[in-house]
Amino acid sequence: MGASVVLSVYSGRPNPRWQLDGDAENDIVRRLASLPTDPVTEVPRRPTLGYRGFTIELSGGDGADRNIVVFGASVREGKTIRRDAGHELELQLLETAPQAAVDTVLVDHVRKAIASFPRRRC
Repeated sequence: MGASVVLSVYSGRPNPRWQLDGDAENDIVRRLASLPTDPVTEVPRRPTLGYRGFTIELSGGDGADRNIVVFGASVREGKTIRRDAGHELELQLLETAPQAAVDTVLVDHVRKAIASFPRRRC
């Protein structure tokens, strides 16, 4: 398996992208599997500018790739929506970012953006 993360934050220039090491990938996959499904049918609208969440790109050895969008306490994979009520997955993804890809100013900006979204009840 292999996993990369894209932080959607820029407009007009490439978004930061990085690979997860084996331990981080396993932690993320475990957290994803533990999140409850959400009965809502819509995810929060992503803004046009600024922080727009993370995309996790998982490639399976069997050729089955998965793209998972994490934004605003919701996790969307295809038609399945899961709840990240306390934004723990978003914050965990931010912590995996190497400083070479995401500097401290950007990390602070994204943390503030995540904190500005309401936490959802489980």
